[in-house]
Amino acid sequence: MKYIDNKPEYIVLYATTNCNHKCSHCFLGHSMNWDPDELEKIAEYFSSKCLVHINGAEPLLDLRYLKAYKAAKQKFIFTNGLVFLKDNAEKTLYSLRENGITEVRLSHHFQASSTLNSVKPNLVEFVTKLLISNGFEVHYNSTVTSENYKCIEENCELAYKLGVKRIKFFPLKSIGRATHMTDFGLTFDEMKSFYKKLQDVREQYDISDFSIKVSGDLAGISDKFTCTYGNHSYAITPDKQIHGCVYSISNLPPIGKLLDDCTIMIDNGISHDCKKCLLI
Repeated sequence: MKYIDNKPEYIVLYATTNCNHKCSHCFLGHSMNWDPDELEKIAEYFSSKCLVHINGAEPLLDLRYLKAYKAAKQKFIFTNGLVFLKDNAEKTLYSLRENGITEVRLSHHFQASSTLNSVKPNLVEFVTKLLISNGFEVHYNSTVTSENYKCIEENCELAYKLGVKRIKFFPLKSIGRATHMTDFGLTFDEMKSFYKKLQDVREQYDISDFSIKVSGDLAGISDKFTCTYGNHSYAITPDKQIHGCVYSISNLPPIGKLLDDCTIMIDNGISHDCKKCLLI
């Protein structure tokens, strides 16, 4: 038995899996791309009904995707920043402005960069300065591993001094390419230690100048987290498969299908135990 969701609340559209880097912890498990014009139309359709975000992998490899950001009224974009090291960086900066992007979210994994095979810290910091000097607000997304969880204070200080407005920490998730990186994830005690230090470091900054966030519930440490898996909240891939969570794309089956007329068709009887979730 299936049903139609006429009242979605939040949709993430994954534009592309094309990327100019190969991070070891990438959670995207599919390999496909939206047609930019079709993505723009879908983003425009759903943005009149709910909150819509466009994501991954590296959308700035095809600047036509920025039309979908504008249609979704999305002011931020996730990128690894490498496009800003190319000769056509000025064109990219111009296209961001033209499509209403004011905030760029870069990945900076600090001491874990080598293990995660992510963009080198010095390059991230160069791009950070470039973006800020061109009037963009910069945020960092940082994966927390056994290599960098003790360094939260110095990493936050570095980000703040560079002019970054926000840093958000994500526990290393054993999904996608990171399935076998269990040695670098945090134990429960390490997570508690990190969370306590995070609370202490937050006190050092005025939130209006620099905010420190964390994704997920850090293995049950926080009581403020609520899982929205399949509860009017979806991630949609270019093959129009609907997933209940952005992190379930790699290792859980889809829960429905986006029809050609943009109808959200969901399979009935979705079963997912959020309390045992290993995704966040």
